[in-house]
Amino acid sequence: MRVISDRPDRALINRALRNMKRPAPPVASGAKRPPKPKPLFAVDSAAPKAPVSTIANPVSLIYDQFSREGKQRRKMEEIEAEQKAEKARKARAKYNKAFKDNRGYE
Repeated sequence: MRVISDRPDRALINRALRNMKRPAPPVASGAKRPPKPKPLFAVDSAAPKAPVSTIANPVSLIYDQFSREGKQRRKMEEIEAEQKAEKARKARAKYNKAFKDNRGYE
């Protein structure tokens, strides 16, 4: 015996619910991320400097000359010197742009 009702079958309802796409969770437009936590102590970004090689210690002088670490340290010193020179050049150019004739200052 079959019952007639105005309601769809339970299996049809379950299938429809399983196949529904769920909407993305609402995102508040005014929501902001919390600020990054500040470190408790000051962070030193500069790597510790290696001891300076001298003639008094020839082993460290040779190691510094031929090791990868020594080459990287020299390369970093060159890059830092270039950045410092570029910064000084920009500061000088910024100062000189206020003058009409600055041929003697460059």
